[in-house]
Amino acid sequence: MRGHGLSEPGPRSGVGSMAKDVLEFLEQQAIDKAHLGGYSMGGGVTLALLSSSPERFLSAHFGGLGIPETSEWADKIP
Repeated sequence: MRGHGLSEPGPRSGVGSMAKDVLEFLEQQAIDKAHLGGYSMGGGVTLALLSSSPERFLSAHFGGLGIPETSEWADKIP
């Protein structure tokens, strides 16, 4: 992912650009369809990919996306 580790900083449109990076990688590796998983920021990238190119993915997993819980939902969790 751009801007992580020793990679170059990413553009302001980070999630959209990272989704394009994933599609480009799949093309370069000649991968027609893949299982997809994203954690934290990667969850946003996963969502962007499923929105733009759902036909490229066999399944998807979201983890730790950081969507805040509403008080109504939080009250239901023991």
